[in-house]
Parts: sequence; structure tokens; C-alpha cells
Amino acid sequence: MTVSGDYNPPRLVQVPSKGNMWYVYITKPPALQSGSNKQIKKSTRTTDRREAEKRVNKIATTIYRLFDDSLSQPKSFYEIAEKLLARRGITLDQLRQKTPDNELPDQSSVLMYLTSSNFDIPEDLLDAMNPNYLDEMKFLISKGLPNANASALLNKNKSADRLFSRLSQDYLSERDWNRNKTAREAKLALERFENCIGNVDVTEIKKAHAYRFASWFETHLGAANNSIKAGISYVKAFLTWCEQREHISANPFVGLQLKTYGRAKQSYVPFSKNQLHSLFKLNLNARDRLLLTILVTTGMRLDEAALLDWNNVKKHEAGFIFFDTRFGIVKNTGSERLIPLPDAVNLPERGRGRLFDYSLDDDGKAQRHASNTLNRHIEKIRENNRQVVHSLRGTLKDLLRDYGVTKEINDFITGHSSGDVAGQYGSGPSLLVRYEAVNSVSHPWLTTRT
Repeated sequence: MTVSGDYNPPRLVQVPSKGNMWYVYITKPPALQSGSNKQIKKSTRTTDRREAEKRVNKIATTIYRLFDDSLSQPKSFYEIAEKLLARRGITLDQLRQKTPDNELPDQSSVLMYLTSSNFDIPEDLLDAMNPNYLDEMKFLISKGLPNANASALLNKNKSADRLFSRLSQDYLSERDWNRNKTAREAKLALERFENCIGNVDVTEIKKAHAYRFASWFETHLGAANNSIKAGISYVKAFLTWCEQREHISANPFVGLQLKTYGRAKQSYVPFSKNQLHSLFKLNLNARDRLLLTILVTTGMRLDEAALLDWNNVKKHEAGFIFFDTRFGIVKNTGSERLIPLPDAVNLPERGRGRLFDYSLDDDGKAQRHASNTLNRHIEKIRENNRQVVHSLRGTLKDLLRDYGVTKEINDFITGHSSGDVAGQYGSGPSLLVRYEAVNSVSHPWLTTRT
């Protein structure tokens, strides 16, 4: 068998007619070339050059395996075909003369000739056939094979069409993902499942495979229970897709019991007042100091604060400033709310665009850059690894509770309620009541400087 090192190297080509997707092109070995069909190409399924470059090796390996299969099988295929033809006094050389370049016809052409000439196709010929010609074989089936083994050929193709690797790729490309991050997580989960279970026929997937995958998650990744459930949920969604398209009769991942797998959820630990003093004593630049100040005084989530635009900054008729996140990028409907700023927070002179310049990812989120930046400061004052930027939300909730603020008002301030979708000044506790609540909390650490 030829090894991949003997094949031509891959090339990345951007194809405008395919929505500027990047494709991997590889020139076939001479033995597999037929007429002008001298290259094989496969899509990387991305328009991003860097991401495409990351996928080249895996795609090229898949193509090289196809080459290996093709080069290892033609001899036996043609030997069997030649014996069939000999029964009627026909040789492969006669078929060769029918090709434009007087070359040996490819396997799909031989099969087409045999079926159109009413030969009975033996099983060993189908087994020896190059799997690259599955599409041609399906075409023959659709036209109706005039031989006794038509049903065997149909089942052979159906089984190949139901392989996890094939259907999962169709699922990932077909589904309309609202976030690139979600698409990446789904792809990773499906790849991990295939590595764990194997490239099986999807009809063979059982509930037990979910538990085996959960154990793999726990053993190999040391994952928490929530991470395990999330990974399996992506596979479950794929199997629902398979059920809807009648590839499987029912989704076997319905009704799983996963409570005992993985680490239990660990809550974030709030900061002590001494830690807050230490945090704001650090030599912080103006941008990071302002964002940390907003987080500890409002309880906002990091991403919604890092994405604030000056259009979100408004002034109440009572004179105080508030953030209106009802029409921005927020986590959910409960996060769409009006957030009062206490008097302890001083915003810079009003400008245009975003308040912060943390870089955005391909989903338009600033959380990754902002989190990496602020956690470098947090690491200098935290007492354990459960204290992160997100701990500032819990810190404010504790402070509000200590100052006698009710749970209802507390939840509306931090976005753990039904939100402010309706009404100019929101529903539930009024914006003025919320302002009075956040303004009741003292923040002496904000005036702490080195």
C-alpha cells in the first residue's frame, strides 16, 4: 500500500463560486487519474484562512486514505470483472477502446457497463469496488439495477451513508448556527464522541454509548458534570436530527441519567472587603479600573459590561446615570434590563462607540479578551482558583444583602429576574428604587490608590 508521504502535497484554494470557502486540493496519483479528472478536492467548510490551515492535515489524511483504498483494490476488482466479461467473450481491452483516452475505464464505468448489459453482479465485485464511487453506485440504484444483487448494493450504500462521520458532517454544515462558538463546541463534541465510540452506523448507537462517552469525559478530561451534560447534549441534538431524517427510528439519548458523572458544580467564591482593597490598590490602567469598578458596583456580567456602548448610557430624570441593556448583546431576556450606577462611579467624558476597546471574537463577544486581561489582576489577590472576575457579581449580591436590600430588588439589579423588556423604566422594582439600593452600598476600595 502506498504511504501518504508518496502522494502529492495538499494545496489550499479559495473558491469564489462556493461562497469563498477554502478547499483542499490534491493531485491524484497517476494510477487514479482519469482524463481531466486529475485532482480531488474537499471543502474545509470555512472562509477563514487561518482556520482552514488548521484543518488541512486532517482533510489531507482522509484523502490519502482514499488513495490507499483505491490503489489496494483495483486489481481484484478488474480481475473479477474480467472473468465476468470472459463468459461472453469480452475483454477489458475492448472496454478500454471505448474510453476517450484509450485507458482502462474506472470502476463505476465498468459497473455501469455490466449492469446495462444484464450481468448478474456478484457480491465479491461489490466488496472489491473502490468506496470513492458510492455516489455513482447510488445513481445506478436510482435507475434500477437489472441484476439479482441490486438489493445487496442498495444495503451496502445505505450502510455507508449512515456512518457517523458522514452524517455528522452533513449535520454540522446544514444546521444554521446562531453563534460560531456553539458551532465549534458541537463539532468538538461530535469528534470526541466518534473518537470514543468509533465511526459506527448511527443505527447501532445505543443509550449505553452515552454512558461510555460520559465516563470517557470524566476519565480523560476530568470534566465537571455540567461539561459532560453539555457535550452529550450536542450528540443528542445530532441524533434528533438523524431521527427527523429517518436515519434512525428513535433517539437513544432521551432520558439519560447523568447525575453521577463528573465533578459537582463549584460555585464562585465572592471577594472579601480586604481583597477588594488589595485589588484596587494594584497599578491598574484606566480601562481595566473602570470595568472592574462597574462590575463590583452593578453586578453586571463581564461580557455585557465590556460591550457597553455610549448609546447604552442614559440619564434618569432624577439626575443619576443608568445603563440600558435592553437592546444590546446580553445573555438572555432576564439580562435585558436597566442598571443604575451609584454615585461612587465616575464615567469618562461622553464619547461615541464602545466604552471599552477589548477585542471582539467572531461572535462579536468581548468576554475572552476582557476575562484574560482582568483575571491577570485577580490572580494577584485571590485566595483560591474559585475566585475569578465573575466572583464580583456574587460580591455585590452579598454587599446588597448586608445593606438590607431585598432579594427581589437584588435579583433585578444583577439580572437574575424576568428583566425589563416591558416599560420605559422597566417592570418590577422601579429604576429609582434600584438606584437607591446600589447607592446604599459603600465602596471605600474605589478611592484606594497606590
